[in-house]
Amino acid sequence: MNNHYVPQFILKNFGNGKLSFYDIKKNELYENRNAKSSFYKCNLYSDQIEKELNYKIENRFAKILKEKILPSTNEIILNKSEINLIKKFLLISTIRTIESDELLDLERNYYKKEKELWLNQGSTNKK
Repeated sequence: MNNHYVPQFILKNFGNGKLSFYDIKKNELYENRNAKSSFYKCNLYSDQIEKELNYKIENRFAKILKEKILPSTNEIILNKSEINLIKKFLLISTIRTIESDELLDLERNYYKKEKELWLNQGSTNKK
């Protein structure tokens, strides 16, 4: 199964279904590519994860984007649950574009920095 790490509802907003982009890793230019065959990886997620992402987060975010964010010319009014959904969507979008080894390194460094912060705070609070 093709799993898109850039959701289809975003890709469809560009170029009438055709995209041109430059792959910096391969140093190649791709022109007039079908949006459905762009920004995906085979079997990136299990079917269950794809379904959960699609129905619980992406579809709901797409609705907010289409109905509230894109039509806005001045002010966007969102309730707390919409803001939380947008945060989840952005977090997931960030995480799924990171290679798994890079993600593990980021996580390790995060916890290492947290530990250092806590150790430093503990030593500065002692008299």
